[in-house]
Amino acid sequence: MIRYKNSRQLSISEFKMPFEAKLDENNRWVVLSKIVPREEFARLYYKNFKSNRGAPTKDARLVLGVIIIKHIMKTDDRGVIEMIQENPYMQYFLGLEAFTYEQVMTPSLLVSIRKRIDLDVFESLTDNLITKGLKLKSGVKPEEVDSDTKDDDNDDDPDPHPGNKGKLQMDATVCDADIKYPTDLDLLNESRQKAEELIDELCLQLKYFFVIRHLLKQKEKMYKKKSHQAENRIVNIHQPHVRPIVRGKAKAKTEFGAKINISLLDGYARVDHFDWDAFNEGQDLQVQVERFRKLTGKYPELVQVDKIYLTRENRRFLKEKGIRYTGEPLGRKPIKEIKSRYQKRKERREAAERNQVEGKFGQGKRGYGLNDIRARLATTSNSWIGAIIFVVNLIRHMRDIPLPYFVTLLLKLMKVRNINIYPLRPQLNFCA
Repeated sequence: MIRYKNSRQLSISEFKMPFEAKLDENNRWVVLSKIVPREEFARLYYKNFKSNRGAPTKDARLVLGVIIIKHIMKTDDRGVIEMIQENPYMQYFLGLEAFTYEQVMTPSLLVSIRKRIDLDVFESLTDNLITKGLKLKSGVKPEEVDSDTKDDDNDDDPDPHPGNKGKLQMDATVCDADIKYPTDLDLLNESRQKAEELIDELCLQLKYFFVIRHLLKQKEKMYKKKSHQAENRIVNIHQPHVRPIVRGKAKAKTEFGAKINISLLDGYARVDHFDWDAFNEGQDLQVQVERFRKLTGKYPELVQVDKIYLTRENRRFLKEKGIRYTGEPLGRKPIKEIKSRYQKRKERREAAERNQVEGKFGQGKRGYGLNDIRARLATTSNSWIGAIIFVVNLIRHMRDIPLPYFVTLLLKLMKVRNINIYPLRPQLNFCA
């Protein structure tokens, strides 16, 4: 059953605090509450529910708020619920009308919520943020952005002669799953222990039984063939969907988790390809370029990628669309062109800009746990990763919005510290 609540954000004065305390309008959760796309998420979230059957759902705004807080604070399901219990600003961000000491939901409910929210939901929210961010950058006033936002999903050709504009950056990474490095002996020993537990529990957990049986067949086949490889090799009995992905990095040549291919548009990240098996990210370039055009109405002027994307076919495609690219192409090196100093400096600068994609990966992994996905199921891992990417984009979106509270805060600080805004004015008057 759908339980819908009006998404109107309460004013700070309307939120009831204990002991007659007041909220600070410059707090990050207060600022963040003004830009979260609640209506769009509610529309997508309630699609999977029946309006007249079952128990009432948790409010979509509450669900989205808990997910955002969880990944910003980089904590587990139990930890985020406890944080919300203790923090009035977080409760205000969730849309509560007054501070409460009760839990907003049980930690176990978050697992069920992730099963209902697919990666596509967060990508739709990201597209919404990108559209708004581009409008803000083009000079549209913040109060007019939402009213001007249109649904262009069915518009396959927004402009017959669009021309080229903007930059598109692409790369791929692995979102590490929460498992230890697998070895054959450890897997076999853990399988033995788990098999004994299954016997003790009268085989109530049948999924482990089938996984272990398949694992033993794999190991037997690998032993007979004297090989270390197997098709759809199981590396963890708790998460049999996880596959080893060879990356060839200095730190870890083999990684275990979902591989994602993202595109970066004006600082916003989109997940264009998600898979548990290894894939060649270079095959996604043309699709990513076409998605850029569908989203912005124009092809990018410049594509900043590494070597794996620049196959002969992809270079031909970029040339047909009039798109420049950075990076050394695959295959035989082209004939060296004579370039000016300006051209060389420009190419070096544009090639260095591609590092922003790596920085986005680092932000997601170090700041929000993209390298520590603790969901057990493939579907919940999908939702976990999508939520992290959305939170990263949401924080990026805050930069596109004018924040007058910063100016107010600065003026208050100057007043308290007795700082003269124009320190040179007395000297200038004296010189005159």
